[in-house]
Amino acid sequence: MAKVNLYISNDAYEKINAIIEKRRQEGAREK
Repeated sequence: MAKVNLYISNDAYEKINAIIEKRRQEGAREK
């Protein structure tokens, strides 16, 4: 179970990281 939970949170972490990176790039363009 722990391995499955770790995989899910790792996948979610990567998706959230990608969204944050996109927003940072968009914010940099505005400045």
